[in-house]
Amino acid sequence: MDTSPIGGQGVTEGRHPVELSRMRAAIGRRMLQSTQGTPHFSVTTELDMGPLLADLDRRNARREPAERLSLTALLVKAVALTIGRHPEFNAVWNGETLELVDAINIGVAIALDEVSWRPLCWTVASWTPSGLA
Repeated sequence: MDTSPIGGQGVTEGRHPVELSRMRAAIGRRMLQSTQGTPHFSVTTELDMGPLLADLDRRNARREPAERLSLTALLVKAVALTIGRHPEFNAVWNGETLELVDAINIGVAIALDEVSWRPLCWTVASWTPSGLA
């Protein structure tokens, strides 16, 4: 493992430091700050995406490129449906109280050349996958 210092931190094998523009560095700092103090957990699993990808190809076969559904749109819809069925996943900790949130709003981060952009889909539970595409 290479632990030579870069920017005051060691570098892990298989990772490569990237010079960031001032804007991207500021966005990265703000995104990190927004998650600090917020409880986080991760759950992973493996899924066979073959049937979903085949269905996506079938749905998109007759659509114009600008009108095609994306895998991201289907995943956002699946997350919205899951939150609707399990509202305890849609909560905010306010220091003393856990507050369940009625509205299902989902942000998706998109990296562009020099900017990370995160559009927020408001009340996404009522959208169709076409509306999310």
